[in-house]
Amino acid sequence: MEQFVKRVAPEIPVFSDSFSIGIDYYARAAAILNDFPDVNKEEISNSLINVQGIKSSIIPALAGIQGLRDTVYNLPCISRDINLAKKRMVSILDDLIKELNSSKDLTSEAEKILEKAVVDSKI
Repeated sequence: MEQFVKRVAPEIPVFSDSFSIGIDYYARAAAILNDFPDVNKEEISNSLINVQGIKSSIIPALAGIQGLRDTVYNLPCISRDINLAKKRMVSILDDLIKELNSSKDLTSEAEKILEKAVVDSKI
């Protein structure tokens, strides 16, 4: 459990920052795409499909991580060291779940912007 915490803890902020930046660029690009007459409208639809795919992959990942978190949380008290490791692992998994939920929300927002861009591109 301690190894898991040591490996995952520093990766959570990296994931969060990278995901936020990437999805933000998608949303910003979608918001201005229709201002350019030469834009291939199919690219907007492809971007929407990509964002929907990302969102649909976050949902089962969240379920799996929540299941792991619940399993670790429900482990019986064994020893002081294991109990501390369990507590730290549950805390890290809670942080990861929070970040994945945030990523899902950001993806939903980008999806809405892209859906609007698709509709606007057909006008």
